[in-house]
Amino acid sequence: MIAILALLSALAAAVPTPPVRAQTDLASYFRDADYPADAMVRGEVGHVAFTIQVAPDGGVAGCRVTASSGSQSLDQGTCRILTERARFTPARNAAGEAVADEVTGQITWALPSEPTGARARADLSSYIWNNDYPREALRRHEQGIVEFELDVSPVGRVTNCRVMRSSGSRQLDLRTCQAMIVRARFEPARDADRHPVADTVSGSIRWQITDY
Repeated sequence: MIAILALLSALAAAVPTPPVRAQTDLASYFRDADYPADAMVRGEVGHVAFTIQVAPDGGVAGCRVTASSGSQSLDQGTCRILTERARFTPARNAAGEAVADEVTGQITWALPSEPTGARARADLSSYIWNNDYPREALRRHEQGIVEFELDVSPVGRVTNCRVMRSSGSRQLDLRTCQAMIVRARFEPARDADRHPVADTVSGSIRWQITDY
């Protein structure tokens, strides 16, 4: 899901460059599930270039973005992940002592292609309960079918609900989307490599008064 390119390079600095530079595999700290949900919903992609300050013990003492992806979520996510997870083999000076160092790198965030056959799945009718019928709709004897479309995240949660065809009752339309967003859980869609991906699902709910 995330196309990751991690590059390490030395920074020109006023202090002497350590004979042995800090080292790690930056790409190993990023996972498919790390893609920020809001960036995924907005379709944001891009390259984040950064500089990391590495402490003598190999921990990350600081991270700053040197070239933005154009997405605040991707930029912030990159430095957050590296600060929390990255651990380096420390740099060492000529005497073999562990010293601070700076390294640069780049991460490429890329969204997956459209799902190929493995669509998100859930029993939508199970998320509407008997006591969900809005009181105002009951009082007015409002009934009908709500046709809707759901945006489903890679973790199987509904991030948005759109009414595609109204039941004729605003109360029924709103209650349908409310229930789907709050309750619905999906078996996520998967791409050709079996990675969870975002998907769009259509459905309909029939509201019918059975007891007057």
